[in-house]
Amino acid sequence: MRERYGRAPFGTVLVVDPYLGSVRGISPELRAFHARYPYAALLAAFWQRQGETRDVLRMMAEGVLDFLFLDEENTEAAIRRRLEPLRSRPIRALLPEGIADSLSGTGQGLLNKAIETVAAGGSVTDFAAALALSPRNLNRRTHAVRLPPPKELLRWIRVLLAAALLEDEAHTIHDVSVACGYADDRGLQRLIHGLLGMTPSALQGMGATGLAREAFRARLASPSRLRSIHREYAP
Repeated sequence: MRERYGRAPFGTVLVVDPYLGSVRGISPELRAFHARYPYAALLAAFWQRQGETRDVLRMMAEGVLDFLFLDEENTEAAIRRRLEPLRSRPIRALLPEGIADSLSGTGQGLLNKAIETVAAGGSVTDFAAALALSPRNLNRRTHAVRLPPPKELLRWIRVLLAAALLEDEAHTIHDVSVACGYADDRGLQRLIHGLLGMTPSALQGMGATGLAREAFRARLASPSRLRSIHREYAP
């Protein structure tokens, strides 16, 4: 499973049997997997009679984000309801600490929708459509809550995603490019150089996630730069 997940797009949700291969208690494979892929979105599926309260708490400590109780939720619709909200959870975990809380309710809603758009491989058009707005009106909304314009906001989320993946030596730069939605490495190179001023290979050796988080935090703290960027990115 670990080898296959290493080639999967970021945001892939894994449905796991937390008791697989274990005679008693939670599978040691679950702990090993979480240590190897701390940002993986895991959905534990099991029969309630198997699990105990203390097991559920241990699963949460090992990276399980939600639970599918097979004796109650065994239809396709029920499984889909559990899966969909989890796709963007790993990306949310990459945000700088406290950023979401510093935004208004409207700002948090826009940021969450931007994260969902990136998780689904969407564009600015998809971002606007998900909010029933035109791209121009979406640009006005992000400006009003002191967020970067839509196109740039999606790019920053992709940079955070790319940085997390680049920290994992198992991922090549091409793997990261594909996971971020680019057909070739040049798209990723333009993204990272445009926002961080360096190449993907340079970022890979510099504590990539921490650097990207602080750069995004600094970007949000610069209203004057925000105004000029909004004019640049306006549709």
